[in-house]
This record gives sequence, C-alpha cells and structure tokens, in this order.
Amino acid sequence: MPRHIIEELPIEGKVFKELHRKNNFLFWFSRLSFLIAFSGIISLIVWLLI
Repeated sequence: MPRHIIEELPIEGKVFKELHRKNNFLFWFSRLSFLIAFSGIISLIVWLLI
C-alpha cells in the first residue's frame, strides 16, 4: 500500500506501523487478510451485478 494512502488513514496507518515495528509476520498477516477481505467484497459486487 502506498505511503500517502496510509497517511490519509491515520488509524490504519498507525496500526500498520505498530504491527510492522512489533512483528513483521503480524504486519504481513494483516495485509494478507485485508487483501482477502477486499477481493471478497469485489467478488461479491461482481456476483451481484451478474
């Protein structure tokens, strides 16, 4: 995720930076779960449109 988007979202940016500072695995796990949720929402929208 680009840095300027993280700075526009203070809460998410703070959580991402804290996770990255504390544990790299938690950081990548949070990004992975975010991507899975994001793709799930997109597939749901596509399924509703079809």
